[in-house]
Amino acid sequence: MEAPKRATKFAANDSWGEFYKKAFGVQKMTQQLSVLTGATAGATEAFVVVPFELVKIRLQDKAQAGRYSGAADALIKIVQQEGPLALYNGLEATLWRYLLCPPFLLYVLIIIQAYLVECWVFWMYSFRPCPLAKSHYQARRTRE
Repeated sequence: MEAPKRATKFAANDSWGEFYKKAFGVQKMTQQLSVLTGATAGATEAFVVVPFELVKIRLQDKAQAGRYSGAADALIKIVQQEGPLALYNGLEATLWRYLLCPPFLLYVLIIIQAYLVECWVFWMYSFRPCPLAKSHYQARRTRE
């Protein structure tokens, strides 16, 4: 279940990022835009994931053991007995978790990526050492 969740989050982040760059008329992703994009990607992930999580939890619940014969049966019975909106039970808690965590995770990833690119550029084209590439820099200096 983790791979589809992550794929949804990162695909949504890319799509929302392009949307927001066009909406705000900017060419590059800013820090504020990154946080907004991450929050929107988290909300998108929550709306996609919650029904699957609900079915999974119902199947794993020992109190309801034997009630469902499989995932499709659980889905059908939940919709018939509780209505289609019951698939989104727990959405609020999931939204809070996904709205708060992914923006900062994706923001940190962008900062790390920019830092690594900057270090690589300094290491390749200058004699200033990069903290992450210190051993490579020293090895390069001893060869010259």
